[in-house]
Amino acid sequence: MTSNERGSRCLKGLSVDRVPQQLTYLPWAQEHHPEELKKILDDFPADIGYAPCELTKPPIGGGDPYEPGQIYTDDWGCKFETIQRGVFGEIVEPLVKEDD
Repeated sequence: MTSNERGSRCLKGLSVDRVPQQLTYLPWAQEHHPEELKKILDDFPADIGYAPCELTKPPIGGGDPYEPGQIYTDDWGCKFETIQRGVFGEIVEPLVKEDD
């Protein structure tokens, strides 16, 4: 079964040979264990791709989410401080400031 067939059948609720998969990993894994990561990606190829996207206006986010010492702003405006290289940072300015 091809990735396309697998994904299409799964979305329609039909039987598939296995669940479609897409491995998400942090740059830390690529930096510290590139051979092991390559083997995992070779053993478990992705079934899910990314659709092309053309934005009509640029996103508000900016910065490098994986570079230490930087404040990264995501596309919703939430600010994060990166502490460890290759790992996503901690929230320093959340969008929701109160729980009511």
